[in-house]
Amino acid sequence: MDHSDRSRLEIALDAAEHTRPGRLPRALPLGHMASANHLANILSEGRLEPGYCPTMRKRTLYFFYGGLSYRSVATPTQEETAYPVGFLFNPQVLDDKDVHYPFDTGAMAHGLYGDLPTGFRSYKKAFRVARSGVRSATEPTHCPRLIVKHLFANNHNYLAGKPTGEAVGKPEPIPSLFRFMFAGPDESDHRRACVETQKHSSVNLRNDLLWVGYPDLFESDIQTFLRVNEFPVPVRTWAYPSYRRYRPSEICAMLQGRASQILDPYLAD
Repeated sequence: MDHSDRSRLEIALDAAEHTRPGRLPRALPLGHMASANHLANILSEGRLEPGYCPTMRKRTLYFFYGGLSYRSVATPTQEETAYPVGFLFNPQVLDDKDVHYPFDTGAMAHGLYGDLPTGFRSYKKAFRVARSGVRSATEPTHCPRLIVKHLFANNHNYLAGKPTGEAVGKPEPIPSLFRFMFAGPDESDHRRACVETQKHSSVNLRNDLLWVGYPDLFESDIQTFLRVNEFPVPVRTWAYPSYRRYRPSEICAMLQGRASQILDPYLAD
């Protein structure tokens, strides 16, 4: 590959790994958040489908590496279709064509990070990480694991949103990312310190689904789907109470907290 085709972060991760090779943190599950108005179609098709993203200008399916991080609207609503639904998938759902960023690109595109440091305005190119551009990545899960290793050291720090000070001594733009992750306050919560994964193909629920959290009014639909389909491992579920008036952002936080319990076995690096 031509050196100019690689992003600054891909080059930096390879350089950091060359200086400090060794074991990577364990691969983490990936989380996806959807709204309940899409749930019937998701269950009917048995998969998640990418939708057109105006920011990336292509059909994209978004995940967060290591759980659920998306925040929905904070305004109370009575719309049942606005209830959030959370999914966790086996890390083996990753493939060679996936693209990763060390922050939420949607929050970046909407200006939620405030004034951006020099070098961050070209974030789509500078911070893009894909297996095709990381020479030290030998399989699909290596890209997000390299980001975690060289910015957070381990999964425990990563899931706590605490980059390690060792990142300051590594090649740029890793030190700049470290400072960016500690900047704030802003409206992006901890999404400036988590790995976003972009997929451009569908994801089959029957192959890699680990957990799903949903409003209890969909209990029958979820349980029917799980009963009539076969899964490699038993799918864990959590149904939360449906309220007449609620804040979707608060329920997203509940889903995030519940999903984090599934991640406990992954903290032992």
